[in-house]
Amino acid sequence: MRLMHRRALANLILRLCLLLLIAGAATLVHAGGPADLEDLRKRADAAKPEDQATLFTDLARRENELADTLLNNGNGGEGMAYLEESVNDAIKAGAASVQSHHRQKETEIAIRKMISRMKETQHIVSYDDAQVMAQGINRLEKVRTELLASMFAKDKK
Repeated sequence: MRLMHRRALANLILRLCLLLLIAGAATLVHAGGPADLEDLRKRADAAKPEDQATLFTDLARRENELADTLLNNGNGGEGMAYLEESVNDAIKAGAASVQSHHRQKETEIAIRKMISRMKETQHIVSYDDAQVMAQGINRLEKVRTELLASMFAKDKK
């Protein structure tokens, strides 16, 4: 009898932990929603160029993750809108990083990860959306090239 109570209690505790884990994951997915992204965008627009690289990189990463989640859940229209915003913000991050010569390595790494995520997601969207994604990937590859060229440019004396 006692063993049955222990098993029932262990089962209940396991279910509660699983429920808390699911609730926590749902909170993380919804964290960084549109209001948070708009606040971050306003801060990035108003920041100094050396700070813009970090802020726009963070904004682009969050938008890219949100777009990936939306696209994987079948919400193509909203996902593509966030994806296009993430590409535009990553371009701003790259430009700010090249201009200020701050956080170039981190910006390049973040853009490379965004490109990788976009390539993984590209096969689940419609043909037209895949073409838009391919254009975004090409734009991000150009930004990466500019960042790498700036990072490894030989100083003129």
